[in-house]
Amino acid sequence: MAWKRELHKTHQTQLIETYSYLKQQGVLTKTLEEKLIQAGVKFNPLANNELLKKLNEFGHVSEFGKLLSDVLGLFKAACLDLKSLVLLARQHEDHERMEAAAFLFEPIHEVYQQYLRDTATIDFEDMIGKAIEYVEEGHYRSPYNYLLVDEFQDISASRARLVKALIAQNPDNSLFCVGDDWQSIYRFAGSDVSITKEFEEHFGYAATSVLDKTFRFNNKIGDVASRFVMQNPTQIVKKIQSHHIIEQPAVSLIKTSQDLVGLSAALSAINTKSNGSATVLILARFNFRKPDLSILTRQYPKLKLQFMSVHASKGKEADYVIVLGLEKGKHGFPSEKATHPYWSYYYPKGSLCACGRTAFVLCRLNPH
Repeated sequence: MAWKRELHKTHQTQLIETYSYLKQQGVLTKTLEEKLIQAGVKFNPLANNELLKKLNEFGHVSEFGKLLSDVLGLFKAACLDLKSLVLLARQHEDHERMEAAAFLFEPIHEVYQQYLRDTATIDFEDMIGKAIEYVEEGHYRSPYNYLLVDEFQDISASRARLVKALIAQNPDNSLFCVGDDWQSIYRFAGSDVSITKEFEEHFGYAATSVLDKTFRFNNKIGDVASRFVMQNPTQIVKKIQSHHIIEQPAVSLIKTSQDLVGLSAALSAINTKSNGSATVLILARFNFRKPDLSILTRQYPKLKLQFMSVHASKGKEADYVIVLGLEKGKHGFPSEKATHPYWSYYYPKGSLCACGRTAFVLCRLNPH
């Protein structure tokens, strides 16, 4: 702010200032308009059809269309209705934009639902919805007294509702869940990690067993990974114990502005260190960083090389792992690409990706 004020003062140009609280109070546009009028600006607004044409030229229409398309599944997975969506929009700091987006979404949702009816088809969220309906209304009676849910951190609001409906059919039913909030990576698909973190609020009293020992990696890797994950204050605090204990560092950093230079340095070091053959997993946040493995394989015939995106690598193992693109920005790792605020209605903020196999075992105990 000081720099901008000084710049305009030096060049004797007019500076119009606005503040974030104006946006929070919903008066930013009106205030800016008044300031521009006072500065002698003549308004010549584009007609709606011209505005739409410009937005389309810049690709914003297609971009927004894809956003609303993605929101369809999240909207249904969150068990929301359109009235609730509008109410949530009105609570947002940028409520005018968010409310407009909610009203634009309504006809899209209606057309989509009508298409499903016309074609006598259902989507995945409808399968869950119908299952909930059958269980809650008593059309289906579960013969099971013990329900087991794995990867519980990936559960959505609708699937949690289905689990609750099954449990409610018999007071002696028990629920056993295994999950890890540190491994919640399906937020984009409607998963709500808060159901894991607030398990008792959703399912009642529970006994918790902490699985805090990992056999996947040594203590030095675990220390680095844990420090990284715990930068997010919304994660449950956990202390990982590694089965393999070593004294020497197990994580190395190579600083370079070119992926191939750093990758070659890493592979050369691994090739020298490895006596026999070794598996090497090359990871990146995005697939466009994929190197030419055929060339690298000829250069390092002792090494078994494989490239994967970080997301696809969940659960995989290798003797060595190289992570590309550890730079700041939306194409780095972790990605700093901002999530559209319209998505905030469908899942809470705060989830990071995998850090070993540390987990919680959550058991809802029956009254007896």
